[in-house]
This record gives sequence, C-alpha cells and structure tokens, in this order.
Amino acid sequence: MPSAYITLKRKDNGQTIGTFLVSNWISMTGRLQKVEVDGETYHFALRPRRSYRDYSIELIKFTHELYPNTNTPKRFESRVRIIDPSHDENRVTVISMNAPMTYRSETYYQSSFLPGDAGTVLQVVYNPSKPLPYAGFFLVMAGMLFHFGLKLVRFAQHILAQRRLA
Repeated sequence: MPSAYITLKRKDNGQTIGTFLVSNWISMTGRLQKVEVDGETYHFALRPRRSYRDYSIELIKFTHELYPNTNTPKRFESRVRIIDPSHDENRVTVISMNAPMTYRSETYYQSSFLPGDAGTVLQVVYNPSKPLPYAGFFLVMAGMLFHFGLKLVRFAQHILAQRRLA
C-alpha cells in the first residue's frame, strides 16, 4: 500500500506541527487522521486522486461469501443503482467478482471490500482502445482467409492440371 511520512508546517512562520504517517490502508479503513492547529481540527488522509462524474452509483447491498473454513472469498458482489439524470438513467445492476459493469466507457470491477463487510471497493477502468483487439482479430482473420484462399486456388489448379494430363 502506498504510504508516506509527511511533515506539516505552519503557513505563517514555517514552524513544524508534527510528522505523520499517511497510508491508503489507513484511509480504506475509514479512519481519518487529525491534527489540531490553533483550536481548529483538520483531518487528512492519503488517498488515490479522485475524478468526479456527473452521475452517481449508490450501493444498495453488499454480499460476501467465503469458502467453508477458510478466509478465501468465494463470491462477493455489490448491488448498485446507477443514477444519471443527464442520460435519464436510474437502474439497478449487480457487479460481482467475474462480472464487471460497463457504463459510459468505464468498466467497474468488484475489486475488494472494506473490513467487517462495511462496504465495497470498486476498481474503475477507462480503456479508450477497447475495440483495438477486436480490430486486430478481424485483421488476422482476413489475412488467414486470404492465405487459405490462395492455397485453395493453387490446390484446385493442381487438381485440374492433373485431370487434363490423365
């Protein structure tokens, strides 16, 4: 997990307030670190960069099952509601371990879950080159068909030439 030691300093005189450990792991547990400066409490955390969307995804229910007598996830899934007023969208769908959800060019994968099944962790992937492998497949297929066609024509010419000689 990404982590760092940070030193906070006062803006006015540069005096050191303290050195703190920040980590994505601490942020994932829902605990925010805090520091008090001049009677004001400030919360801080190290977290991935956020990018906001004009739609929302609301978690309705999270389900988590383990294989018997182990801590190995058997199945975990999130039932979510997509709310997008700009596209007149309000629907419920399920995101599970092997069944991601794609919405508006982004794919949402069920990545993990919060400790104590307090919530879900989704991984969002934007892949603008998603059609490229399909284009490559069709290009290879066209090449194979062209090559097979040439071999078929040569074979047919060979058979016809043998019949003429006979």
